[in-house]
Amino acid sequence: MRDFVAVLIVFLLVAFALRMATSLQWYKRGQSKIRRTITASGQSIIAEIPGTDGLEFFTEDTRAFHWKKHIIQKEEIRSTRLLISGAPISVRVSQLLPDPTPLPPSDFQQSDTIEREHWDVAIDLKHTTVVVECGSIRERVSQELARQVFEAVANDIELSEKAQPPERLTTSAQESHNDG
Repeated sequence: MRDFVAVLIVFLLVAFALRMATSLQWYKRGQSKIRRTITASGQSIIAEIPGTDGLEFFTEDTRAFHWKKHIIQKEEIRSTRLLISGAPISVRVSQLLPDPTPLPPSDFQQSDTIEREHWDVAIDLKHTTVVVECGSIRERVSQELARQVFEAVANDIELSEKAQPPERLTTSAQESHNDG
C-alpha cells in the first residue's frame, strides 16, 4: 500500500511539472506573438514591464510612444521625470514648447517604515501627465526598466530640439548677436 501511495505521489508530481512546462511554453508563444504584432505595426519595443496582468509593453513609433491605452504624441511632450517612490531624481524639460506651465508637484511623502523603492516615469504633455509604472521589483529590474523608458523619452526630446531649435533660444541668441 505504501508503494502505491509513493507511486501515485510521484505520478502527480510529474504530471504537475509537465503541466507547468506546457503552460510556460504557451505563455512564451503568446508573448512572442504579441512582440511580432508590435514590430509588424512599425513600433519598436523600448521596455517590457511586468504588470498585474502579465507584461506591458512601452513602445515607440515615428510619431508617438505607446503605453497601455495611452498614445503619447511626441510633439506634445513637455518633460519627463524619473521618479523613485514619487520623488524626481532626474528631469528633462523640452525647450520647444513656449512658456510651459510649471511641472505638477510630486506627491512624494517620506514614510516611517522601510519599504521597497517604487520606480516610475512621468511624461508631462501639454494637457496631462502619463505615468509609466515600472514597479518595485528587487535587484534593480524596475530601476533599469524606468531608466530605459526615461532615456528613450529624454533622447526624443533632445532629437526634437536639435531638429528644430527652440525659438526662444534662437531669438535671444540673435538679440545678443545684434547687441555685439
